[in-house]
Amino acid sequence: SDLCIGVTTTWKALADHFFSTERTAYLFHYYTYWPMVGLDAAASITASMTATALSVDRCLALNFPMKHSEKWSVVKTKMLLAILGVLSLLVGANYPVRMTVVKSVVPHYVTSIGANKVFTRVSSSAEFILRMAIPIIVMMVSNTWTLVTIHKSDRFRKGQVKDAHNRVKTTKCLTITIGVVAIFIITHVPLAIFLLDDMIFGFVHRGNL
Repeated sequence: SDLCIGVTTTWKALADHFFSTERTAYLFHYYTYWPMVGLDAAASITASMTATALSVDRCLALNFPMKHSEKWSVVKTKMLLAILGVLSLLVGANYPVRMTVVKSVVPHYVTSIGANKVFTRVSSSAEFILRMAIPIIVMMVSNTWTLVTIHKSDRFRKGQVKDAHNRVKTTKCLTITIGVVAIFIITHVPLAIFLLDDMIFGFVHRGNL
């Protein structure tokens, strides 16, 4: 997912740079720009949902080790990742369906389907929920549960062994987890605002900045 995000981001930057240089570049841009935007969105959704799934998996494995090992197999993990990938592609496919490239409008121009405000709001809502809302909420809950469990485990070990207070180091998971969630929120705020604007106002504010 991360490699795909890097490739699509690089391609979009190059496409914007060479958009008006020659007809061949324009045609290539025309047929690939919005599909690449959709692929970028799909990869980002997959990355967010995969991180969320890993967070939940770690929490369940720590709190229910026996049941987790019995009921959750590698095959189920692969199936879940495949489902997330397909779902992400379906959501990302809204971009080439809604948007196209026109010579005089670089590169934003809505298609007849994209002009439908209901379709736009549904697409933006689906991306917002899968890319931001679910990952943030679930990761905060699962990571908090994990930290509480680790803290209880540390206290138990310190209480069982004499002088363990000096030998058992407090886990650093708290700082790392808070940092990861904070970075995720900060880096997704601009896009979250954009998608929320799409969900509420459609194209009313496009072109006003």
